[in-house]
Amino acid sequence: ATFRHRKTTLVIAGGAAYAASMFGLYHLWYSDYSQSKFHFINDNDEWMGADKLGHVTTSYYVGRLGYDAYRWAGMQERRATWIGGLSGFIFLTTIEILDGFSAEGGASSGDLAANTLGSALFISQQLAWHEQKASLKWSYHPTSFPDYRPDLMGSNFLQQSIKDYNGQTFWLSSNLRSLTGKESRIPGCLNVAVI
Repeated sequence: ATFRHRKTTLVIAGGAAYAASMFGLYHLWYSDYSQSKFHFINDNDEWMGADKLGHVTTSYYVGRLGYDAYRWAGMQERRATWIGGLSGFIFLTTIEILDGFSAEGGASSGDLAANTLGSALFISQQLAWHEQKASLKWSYHPTSFPDYRPDLMGSNFLQQSIKDYNGQTFWLSSNLRSLTGKESRIPGCLNVAVI
């Protein structure tokens, strides 16, 4: 009975979170732009790849959260890995569809590839080791650039944390004990990271 209640809670909370995030994202990002027919653009050379790193990281973490939620609701490990792990790809594909209808933007095959990579990074590690030996990390610090282009980089902290790539840092982090084995004498707090 406990897992049945948890599954009901997950469906209601997950649906509400998805709807709220799409509503919020639409108003933060798309509401000020005119709409058009669905179209693709090639933006792979823009923003020095920071946009693609954002897609990989977001897809990875939404997949990780999805996995944790499905396991909490009692779903079997392998199934939770696939369904939860694909949550990031599905979430970001919805955003890509919104991009495709934006007259100022367009859907990006590079973004779709990055979304796939983020989900694959989570799913492959979970299937192989039942843990994440390498995790993606993200941080943001405010910069002065949005003062010059608030229309492009956001007019408040939340918008800027998503749109101002100049203040974002991405890195790949691995726990040394996880890499060397649980019986290792290496302290569990030590990680190696690549920015």
